[in-house]
Order: sequence, then structure tokens, then C-alpha cells
Amino acid sequence: MTIAKTLFGSTVNVPEDDEEGWGAQVTSYNESLIDGLDAVAAINGSVHYPKGTVSTAQTMAAASTLTRTAHKMLVVGSGGAVTLNTTTPITNGATAGEELIVTGTDDTNTVTIQSTATNAKMNGDIILKDGDSIKFYWEAAGSTWNEEGRSN
Repeated sequence: MTIAKTLFGSTVNVPEDDEEGWGAQVTSYNESLIDGLDAVAAINGSVHYPKGTVSTAQTMAAASTLTRTAHKMLVVGSGGAVTLNTTTPITNGATAGEELIVTGTDDTNTVTIQSTATNAKMNGDIILKDGDSIKFYWEAAGSTWNEEGRSN
């Protein structure tokens, strides 16, 4: 006997307990499930974020550390231009390859991330003004956020 289930908009028949002979079909369902989840979700340790989630604008104080709560973090300086913590401008990631996009939201209250930071490998400092972004991935072996690209 089988049970009809909906998987990513398609109905599939899955085996009930103790059913045999489903090897290739179950493998196919598992591949579809993994591909579907990978397309829409990111993981940070035990915390899962839908890919594309965007934080509300985080007001950053001088020398503070940005804590990742979404796939894309919006930032603004507190009362003027600020520079994040020069050692750890962003809290460490949890899973190799996780991605983070940091985007500025104001042309006056900018946020600077320095390339000399211990846990960020970057192609030079970045001053995040309104709409400027930098994309990182977490390199677990080196305990660093590595720059993938930027727009400013």
C-alpha cells in the first residue's frame, strides 16, 4: 500500500511501514526533497533561515559586532557614520559555506567594515551607504567571513 503525499506541488506515492522494493523511487523522492530545501533554506548551526530573508535595519554603534539573524542584513550607523568592531565586525558563522549579505540603508549614517578584521577576509575596506552591499561566505576552517563580491 502507498500513501499519496504532495511534494513541491506534485503528488507522489510513498511507501507505508514495512513496504519493500521502493529503493529507486524513495531515492528520487529524497533527492527532490533535498534539492527543494536547498533552494529555499539556509542554516546557521541549529537555526534555519529561509534564503532571501531580510532583517529590519539594524542600528549599529561604533565598534559593535553585527549579529546575523537573516540571510540579508540591513545596517545603518547610530547617529552618524560608524566603523564596526575591528576584530570581529560580524559574529562567527556556524556552518561552512553559509552566506551573508550586508547592505547599507543610509547615505549619511554609513557603516564601515575594515579589511584588517580578524574574522573577515575582504578586498579592502567597505563603507556601506544606502544600497551598497557586500556578500560573504563562512569559511569554517579559517574561521573567517570571506568576501564573494560587493556593489557600491
